[in-house]
Amino acid sequence: MTPQARTLNAPVITVVDPDERTCIDAAGTRLFYAIHRETVADAHAELKRRPVSAVLVSVARCGHEAERRVASVVRKFPMVPTVALLGTTLPTPEA
Repeated sequence: MTPQARTLNAPVITVVDPDERTCIDAAGTRLFYAIHRETVADAHAELKRRPVSAVLVSVARCGHEAERRVASVVRKFPMVPTVALLGTTLPTPEA
């Protein structure tokens, strides 16, 4: 299989900050193509429209509502690996 054919068969949905997108796009060169979405709800809707290889979610994009939505994605699409990207987070008032 050619790298281009493999790329076309391996979409990955992302919910990440704009500055993280460049790194993901670079890491996926010839391996997958990223379908960037703004919210976990948008990613969930995209999963209903097309098959994907994985879902990447930035912790920076997760709040309480997003956590519930990610759990829903994992339950409803158990065959799709879902990964939370750990990165720099803003300090909390408790920190």
